[in-house]
Amino acid sequence: GDGRKFRLSEGATAIGDFNFIDDTRALVIERDNGEGDAARACAEGATDKSACYPQPARVKNIVLIDTAQTDADGTLRQSGKSDLLAIAQSGVRAYSRALETVADNVANASTPGHVRRTSTLAPAVLGGLPGPLELDPRPGNGVKLVGVERAIDLLRVDTLRRADADVSALDATKRWLTAVEATLSGPNALDAPLSDLFSSLSDLASDPANLAVRSAFLANADAVADRFNDSAAELEKLDSNLQLEAQVEAETLTDLAQGLAEINGQLRRAPAGSGASVTLQDERDRVLAKIATIVGVDVTIDVQGQAHVRIPDAGGPLLVSGTSSASARILPSAGGFELRIGPKGADEPATLVSGILAGLSVSRTY
Repeated sequence: GDGRKFRLSEGATAIGDFNFIDDTRALVIERDNGEGDAARACAEGATDKSACYPQPARVKNIVLIDTAQTDADGTLRQSGKSDLLAIAQSGVRAYSRALETVADNVANASTPGHVRRTSTLAPAVLGGLPGPLELDPRPGNGVKLVGVERAIDLLRVDTLRRADADVSALDATKRWLTAVEATLSGPNALDAPLSDLFSSLSDLASDPANLAVRSAFLANADAVADRFNDSAAELEKLDSNLQLEAQVEAETLTDLAQGLAEINGQLRRAPAGSGASVTLQDERDRVLAKIATIVGVDVTIDVQGQAHVRIPDAGGPLLVSGTSSASARILPSAGGFELRIGPKGADEPATLVSGILAGLSVSRTY
């Protein structure tokens, strides 16, 4: 009869099955003589082999051939090949990674700034060819993890960031105005000394020649003056503390900007869709949230995930651009505080509209 030669792949020792799918094309399964999972192979020298495989399967391919086409030496031409073991292994690996993503979501459900991740799986087709029987001859196919993405709405995050900045400004204003109120009330209140002064003044008007009434009026006047001096000293101390807090916040803003620039650099190098990339994006958003509590910002995210930050809007000076960051300085002014962004001598003013610094600025005008 008519015979054909079939070239076995390296490691294959036999043909396990042979089936025609049309007049000339057929599927051939080639394999070795092994059996079982290679991951459970018996250790060298093992005596108890009841729970392991002495000779696990390492080669099992499905090959597409065309009996109408042969090479020069009469060997059947192979149109495509899929490694069945590699397909199975790819599925296990891909779903293992997907389960790791789920486990990460569960473990960090209560972690501030953590954003839920989703895994995307796709067919792992090599060579760009259309089907499992028309693959690149190299082992492959199966399933691959395309990437890990964050389930996040950046518009909502930006809205929340702006709201947090407004709340931070109100909280700072309330805190310092409460301190001012405490300074001018209670033991330091002016109402009682003033009441005594006006009462003694009325008595003096009724009896200007009375020395006792005169002495009482002068004593009350001295008490009011002392109380005004004490209140002025306390208010001056409050202003010094307020300026100190503003300075600390400006320094913190500079440090956060530098940290964000470093994260941007790492995001630029991290492969898109990788676990490292989404972790860095979480950290980027945490830093942005901290910046927004200090000062109102406008944030844009580029295709690499890098954050570019301006204060307080798109027309303001750049605080962070890619891997570069600017320093922040806070200066006392007639309107409270003035924020300057950039190196001294070449810095630009940034309007304070929200955030802690805006609240401190408003508090200082009272």
